[in-house]
Amino acid sequence: LGAVPVYNNDRETSGHRIRHAGTAPVYQINFPPPGWAGGGRPGAAVRFIYSLLLYLLVPWVLTRLVWRGLRNRGYWRRWGERFGFVPRFAAPTGTNAGTVLPLIWLHAVSVGEVRASAPLVKALTCDHPGYRILITTMTPTGSATVRELFGDAVAHCYVPYDLPTAVRRFLNRTRPRLAL
Repeated sequence: LGAVPVYNNDRETSGHRIRHAGTAPVYQINFPPPGWAGGGRPGAAVRFIYSLLLYLLVPWVLTRLVWRGLRNRGYWRRWGERFGFVPRFAAPTGTNAGTVLPLIWLHAVSVGEVRASAPLVKALTCDHPGYRILITTMTPTGSATVRELFGDAVAHCYVPYDLPTAVRRFLNRTRPRLAL
């Protein structure tokens, strides 16, 4: 896939020559104090509180999955994927069958986004034949739509919940080269 361009916020090196009439003073707040929940990195306290709240909500989320499963049995399946326990995706068939190919990861929340992504998936498959496409969804209906539209041409799993351990596990197992 070549290099992915990254926007540079430095006005001098990025070529942006915006002139401002004046500059507002910058105040630095030293919170959290060094050594507390992240060692004073910017945003560490917010991330710590956010992650703590998400971990505390896990029992409620599991209860909600059970409840939703009463109407759609698909919610009772593949819970491990929601916590990052996904397989290492191998090539489906052909000359690379069984080998682990580099991944392009595309997230589509549910049915509408899966259907809207079909032209993109087709283009990625044609332009990058040496890559495996992984589509993640949040719902069983999105999962069924991926299977219906693409079959085994793409890999599918549920996107992990935003828990640091689940996301780290998911990224370590998939190692996507590009995320869309």
